Order: sequence, then C-alpha cells, then structure tokens
Amino acid sequence: MIRKLFCIGFHKTATTSLQQALEILGLRCLGFNAALMSRYGVGDIEDIFNVIPQFDAFRDWPWPLLYRRLDERVPDAGFLLTVRESEDWLASLKRHSDRTGPTEARRIVYGADMPHGNEQRYLEVYNRHNESIRAYFAGRPNFLM
Repeated sequence: MIRKLFCIGFHKTATTSLQQALEILGLRCLGFNAALMSRYGVGDIEDIFNVIPQFDAFRDWPWPLLYRRLDERVPDAGFLLTVRESEDWLASLKRHSDRTGPTEARRIVYGADMPHGNEQRYLEVYNRHNESIRAYFAGRPNFLM
C-alpha cells in the first residue's frame, strides 16, 4: 500500500492539475515551497524530510530533486513522473518565467534564474532528469509515468 505519493516531474508538466486532482480525492498535498527549496539550495535537507508526515502527496520543488533519497527514506512511497514534450515544456516555462521573473529555484536547478538565453541548459537538465528517473525506477511497481 502506498502511504505517500511524490510527483517527481518538473514544474510545467501538469503538476498543478495533478495537485488539484489529488485534493479532490481527499489527499493533503504540498506544492511548491520556496522555503524548502532554499533549504535544498544550501544543502540542508533534513527540514525538508520533517514536513513529510504532515502531507499525503507532494509535487513541484524540491521533491523531484530528491527522488533517490525519498525512495530510500520513505517506506511504501509511490512515485509519479509527469512529462511533457521537451520543446512544449520549454515554451510553457518561458511564458511562466515572463510572468514570474527570475527565481532562486530556477537558479538552483538550472544554474540560471531565467530560461531566456539559457534554453539549451534548461532542456539538458529537464531531459537528463527524466531519463535518470526512468532508469532508476525501471521495472518498479511503485513508479508510474
């Protein structure tokens, strides 16, 4: 039985819609959390693990970056990878970035706080993340894509 569900797809891959669906099903879901992302950015991840008992499901930053540690430390967890075609994902992220401006989270993940002018770097990180998750969870019953 899955006791916690981690959406480990990057932002702009329907993670907000997924959260809405999970909440309709009655799950307590934690979305993007800037404070936890900042903790991740400085290498202090224990605070991140301390919030897990308070929720049933998790999506957006910092959870996708921690999938290996989550798999090791959270028994009976399920993992869901949401994906989007790379170019569509990048276009959506650029539109979103136009509205939100530079962010610390993007700087931490991609090494650049805006995708504009850094498209190749963003695509490489996105594709590498998805490939590494597929390889890590290959054949596992607690993984869904």
